[in-house]
Amino acid sequence: MNLIDLKRYSGLYKQKIYGKTEIKDTYTGTLLFQGYIANRKKNGEGKEYNEEGKLIFQGEYLDGKKWKGKFKEYDNDTKNLVFECEYLNGIIEGEAKEYDKYDGQLLFSGKYSNGKRNGEGIEYKPIPGEKVDRDSYFPSGKIIFRGTYLNGERKQGKEYNYNRKLLYEGEYLNGKRNGKGKIFDRDEILLYEGQLLNGIKNGKGIEYDRYHELC
Repeated sequence: MNLIDLKRYSGLYKQKIYGKTEIKDTYTGTLLFQGYIANRKKNGEGKEYNEEGKLIFQGEYLDGKKWKGKFKEYDNDTKNLVFECEYLNGIIEGEAKEYDKYDGQLLFSGKYSNGKRNGEGIEYKPIPGEKVDRDSYFPSGKIIFRGTYLNGERKQGKEYNYNRKLLYEGEYLNGKRNGKGKIFDRDEILLYEGQLLNGIKNGKGIEYDRYHELC
């Protein structure tokens, strides 16, 4: 195998093999990047790896920026997968998943747009000690919210307790219950229906007791 343009710098070494460039750690030999470089920046198809040799991005680069492809992020301390998504036109776009950094349980699954949660999504509460099976049809954890997001914040949906009982259904603003909504007790009995402001009953509304009689 012919190696050309062999260079060493800052603990890394770069070599070009049949048009593709490989960048490795000088001391460990771990492959960090394999792909095309133009104008001293990553351009075109490539694969990027972290210091443990795990593939973190596979796709296309443009002027050194991840442009189109699949990305995975691992926690620096636990080394566990914490985020996976897709890049489109240099922005996180499409389906994404977020995981707990300690046990790998699913925390969020849904749509991303413009680098933030936008569209349909589900939030989960991890179950301590539960074994994670990424190939299972049913994700780990319990659903605590299902609905839509706007610019990274909840917009509208349903909120549950850890026993899968409905607690709230309605609108959100800035991550809090705001606007029209319904509040339920732990047995899913309707207690209030009306306007809320920052999670507090405010404005027009109807209150009920547990026997669903007007208070």
